[in-house]
Amino acid sequence: MRTTPLLPRALHPVGPPDSAPPARAGRAALLGLLVALALLRAPAVEAGDDALPAPAQPSALEAALDAVRQGGGGSLGEHSVKASLRLANPGEAPLRVERASLWLRSQGGWLTLLPDAGLLPQPLVVPARGVQVLQMPDALRVLGPAMDALAVLEAGDGFVAASAALADPGTPTTRRAAAAPWPLGLGVHGRLDAVPYADGRRSVVVVGQVQLLARGTLSHVEGSVVVGTGEGALPAQAWTGGVEDGAGPALWPFAQRLDVPDGFTAGTVSLRLQARLDGQPVSASLDLPVATVEPFTCQGPVLDQWQLANGPAEGRAHANLLQLRSRYAYHFVVLKDGQTYEGDVSDNRSYFAWDKSVYAVADGEVVDFCDHQPDRTGGESPAAICVFTPVNRVVLRHGDGTHTAYLHIKQHSASHLRIARGSRVRAGQAIARVGNSGASSEPHLLFYAFRPEADGTLVPVPVAFRNAYADRRGTTPVMGVPEGGSQVHFVPLGGMRPGR
Repeated sequence: MRTTPLLPRALHPVGPPDSAPPARAGRAALLGLLVALALLRAPAVEAGDDALPAPAQPSALEAALDAVRQGGGGSLGEHSVKASLRLANPGEAPLRVERASLWLRSQGGWLTLLPDAGLLPQPLVVPARGVQVLQMPDALRVLGPAMDALAVLEAGDGFVAASAALADPGTPTTRRAAAAPWPLGLGVHGRLDAVPYADGRRSVVVVGQVQLLARGTLSHVEGSVVVGTGEGALPAQAWTGGVEDGAGPALWPFAQRLDVPDGFTAGTVSLRLQARLDGQPVSASLDLPVATVEPFTCQGPVLDQWQLANGPAEGRAHANLLQLRSRYAYHFVVLKDGQTYEGDVSDNRSYFAWDKSVYAVADGEVVDFCDHQPDRTGGESPAAICVFTPVNRVVLRHGDGTHTAYLHIKQHSASHLRIARGSRVRAGQAIARVGNSGASSEPHLLFYAFRPEADGTLVPVPVAFRNAYADRRGTTPVMGVPEGGSQVHFVPLGGMRPGR
């Protein structure tokens, strides 16, 4: 079974969601910029002549897509997908299909290309009044969760777009999939929350996506986003550009933070986009609900001074924001003089975070556990690490149904503390040590909270820490959800036994 993540492939060299933080001096700004500008070029040219003009009209071909979700969701939201596409030609002349691409759509309309789907390994001809069936050779493992599959094909007489709701084997779904956004679309990653942040602002962080499924060049891009309330619309935020050279098919992520007033409970986020595709005007719009969400309040998973890198409301579109489960995640690293290490970059012991204690943030039960994977050497490039690389982790389920995940822990560090699946732990109990396992380029702790739903969706949950302070003396508490990039000092609470 092959694997692919549900995020733009171009983001992998700068750190997949479970990768090490870009925390070294200068590295954070560089990698943050790369992620913010990252685009996904759809290798939809699986076969065919590059000189073929981009189709501007629908083909006479009739397409029916079937997509199946295989296997149960993993503890961190993984599942597998397989699809087939039936093409029927009702005409009197054969039609040649040159290109095909397969996409998955998640909550909020977020799209992800499956570049290795193998739906059309070479051009094919659908005979007059004939049928051809395209079949994925293997299932693809994805991080998920996905709702729909989309197929886009280019034929000699135009384009074909088909969509299907993902169904479980033997359980046909009655839900209808939305039509493919052709040629231009907008998506938002997951639900929209109005969250109280530690800077005193309650905000909605809109992690969006400009979607160009057609070939061509997008230019003159003008976007806007606004929150509507029962008392009218708040001031809109506008932006221009953000699509590099605009060459499609491609997906371009963006992030916009919008403040809401005191007393806000629910409303609507409206996104509008205008552009030109090969000189012709195109547009897209999206309206989605937004509601106030309060954070899960707990104690911190570490003690002393840490930087919370790649977190929410950081002002840039980084990799954690582009993966639903890690929307409110943080990469915990220790900085000294702007560096995360001193000495040999390849030696994990050179990193200040290495081997520090990790604590349970609240009472709970261990529902997922792994600590037998070896730790990587420090300084490995995330470009060489697969997002599905097995990672040492502890996942806890707490009394209100919230789960917390502690990833990249040190090999054998949890089992040495007698942690195992089914263990009951207390808030402040040491459960592991910081390591460098999985898709990681340096020692750090990836921490986030979520609530699993029946369909396998992991709903991200913002977190506030009751023992977090902005200063080492513990006199200025961090109230609300820390913004990404914050320096936070965690002080011991009752039951916490400070370790190295």
